[in-house]
Amino acid sequence: MKRKLFLCFLFLSVIYPGEFNDVNIDDISSTRTLSIAQDSTGFIWIGTDDGLNRYDGFQNKVYRSDVFDESTISGNRIWKIHVDNSNTVWILTDRGICYYDALRDQFERTETGSRPQHIQDHNNTLYVSTLNNGIYAINKETK
Repeated sequence: MKRKLFLCFLFLSVIYPGEFNDVNIDDISSTRTLSIAQDSTGFIWIGTDDGLNRYDGFQNKVYRSDVFDESTISGNRIWKIHVDNSNTVWILTDRGICYYDALRDQFERTETGSRPQHIQDHNNTLYVSTLNNGIYAINKETK
């Protein structure tokens, strides 16, 4: 899969050489990127093995877990980022599932007791499989 993605990117960069720019993001939490997504407001969300980054094209904001603050992401290793059709950003960490509350600039957690593996978005429900605790069905409206 990674090889196909790389070849596709390489092909597109040869066809459209002026369309791609090299961007260096200052203060990124880690150079090991695990997931990337873009929301409809233009933010680029970058999940690393040491935090979540939100890049707006000019500045980077890092979100990290704090065990004493429930409004932070549940873990610092960000495995997957998913943006649903209502522009809610969902984060799969090594400790659970979170969604970003843009109005309060904080996160709401859903503990899974096991590392989330995959996320599937279908109609009004997110299905999240975990390593050892089965599948969670999350209503996107009620969270």
